[in-house]
Amino acid sequence: MGNGRRALDAAAHRQVCEVRLWRPMSPRSKGDNVRRPPVAEWPTSYTHDRDDRHMNTTTDYRDSWINPRFKIAALWASMMFVFAYVDLFSMFRADIRADIEAGKMFAFTIGQGFLLGVTLYIALPSLMVFLSLVLPVKLTRLTNIVLPVIYGITIVGGAVGEWNYYILGSAIEAALLAGIAYYAWTWPKASAEASAALLDQRASHRV
Repeated sequence: MGNGRRALDAAAHRQVCEVRLWRPMSPRSKGDNVRRPPVAEWPTSYTHDRDDRHMNTTTDYRDSWINPRFKIAALWASMMFVFAYVDLFSMFRADIRADIEAGKMFAFTIGQGFLLGVTLYIALPSLMVFLSLVLPVKLTRLTNIVLPVIYGITIVGGAVGEWNYYILGSAIEAALLAGIAYYAWTWPKASAEASAALLDQRASHRV
């Protein structure tokens, strides 16, 4: 008796839940101008999954335009890394160590003048990593055309008659310097509208 009554109560409870679940929506009032889409247009998890699958099947990768300043600065940094490691590897050579102990480096005598010149020779391309990012565009373009040519000549001349590792490192350095000159030479020009906007911006900053 008690079990039968509990079964009837459970059935009645399910009917009430079903009625509440499928209760029709109340009609819109006159001030309700929001359009309710039919049930078929409601987004479902299936439609979202289908759109995600469609988006994930693309073979294109997102890429952005890189300012020539960043390219040139990165090439200077790469060139200096190769330059430093090639000279560091030279310290493993007995003939180089013997020349240093004798106070000679190639055709030069190691002294204050020689070390000052070497410091200036290394400092300039090291500073170009930063200067390429902050100098005015015309000066940046000019220096990054002239300096790679000068340093390229000295690097190629210093590699004549050297060991294979030195020649390889010098070839990489020369290629990186050529890339610097290329990006500086092919620096894109601004449109007339962009130039006018830049002049206006500079004038506003001066005021």
